[in-house]
Amino acid sequence: MSLVSKMRSYDQSNYEPVSAGLHPAVCFAVIDLGEQFSERYGNYSPQLMILFEVTDETITVNGEEQPKTASFKVFNSNLNSRKGKTTFCKTLESWRGRPLSEDFNNGKLIGAPCYLTFTEYEKNDGSINTKITGINPLPKGFAKPELSGHNKKLFFDVDESPLSDLDNIPKWIADIVMKSKNYIDRTSAALEPPEMTELPEEDESELPF
Repeated sequence: MSLVSKMRSYDQSNYEPVSAGLHPAVCFAVIDLGEQFSERYGNYSPQLMILFEVTDETITVNGEEQPKTASFKVFNSNLNSRKGKTTFCKTLESWRGRPLSEDFNNGKLIGAPCYLTFTEYEKNDGSINTKITGINPLPKGFAKPELSGHNKKLFFDVDESPLSDLDNIPKWIADIVMKSKNYIDRTSAALEPPEMTELPEEDESELPF
C-alpha cells in the first residue's frame, strides 16, 4: 500500500505562519525534489522538502480547525560530502540522537516527533513571516505528539515513485519536482515507473525514527 494520499490542508492559500519560538511537531511528508540546478553555484544538488504538522497551533479552514503546517527545504540532501558530514546529516543525527548509517532511508522521518524552532524574518513585501531554523529532539519525559489525521502520510521518491503521484502533491511543490534533472530525464526517456514499495514497519523503541 502506498503512503501517498491527498493532503487536505497543506495549501499555500490557507497558509498562516507559525508563531516564533519552540513548537512540538510531527513530520508527515518527505518529498524528494530531485537534482535541482543552482544559478548561484552553477551546479546540481539533490534537494528535499520535509513537511511538519505543528501540534500546538491551529488554523481554521472551511470552518474546520486544523493544526498548522510548516515546510523545511533541504538544499543538499546528501549525508556526506568531501568535507565530511553535511549540515542535513548533522541535523538528522541531532534530531535522532544517534549516528546515521550510510544507507539511511529518509522515509523513516515520517511520523517522527520533534521540537521545531521558528524565527521571524521580513519578506520582500515587508510582511513578517517565520521559518524553521532548528529541528530538535523532544525533551526527556515530554509527551510524544501525534498526527491529527488532517494531513495524510506522504513519501515521494522522484526516481522510483510513480509520476502520477505528483497529482497528490501540492502544486507549488510538484512544480519544483518537475524542474529537476531526474524528472526531465524520466519523462524524456518515457520510462515506465516502478511500483512504490511500502516502508518497513517501525520498531518499538525510544528513538524518534
